[in-house]
Amino acid sequence: MSSVPELAQVGFAVQLKFFAAHGFFVQDRAAVSPDGVLYLAEQLGLDAEAVNHYDFSGRTARRHCSEILQHLGFRRLRRDDREQLTSRISDELCPSGQSVSAMLEHVFLW
Repeated sequence: MSSVPELAQVGFAVQLKFFAAHGFFVQDRAAVSPDGVLYLAEQLGLDAEAVNHYDFSGRTARRHCSEILQHLGFRRLRRDDREQLTSRISDELCPSGQSVSAMLEHVFLW
């Protein structure tokens, strides 16, 4: 089995790149491309097998996700954010007659 630091490094790298590609974090290692893991591990000089021992739903993985979001500037929605979003939806999107899926896409991009 891989050492804990190596395990954490590979897991962190997988979470970061998966989030960058898909917009959400890995919940299950089956969702991760073995070729992608191999590539990341080679770039980091680590053992790709370490990902098989990384618990994507564990405490360390949740901490990694939190660190990634914080680094990228994500934060929890505040009251004024919610008010701005509500105003934007009601004033700009609803009157335009967009479909719900189009409005959701617009909101997520906002």
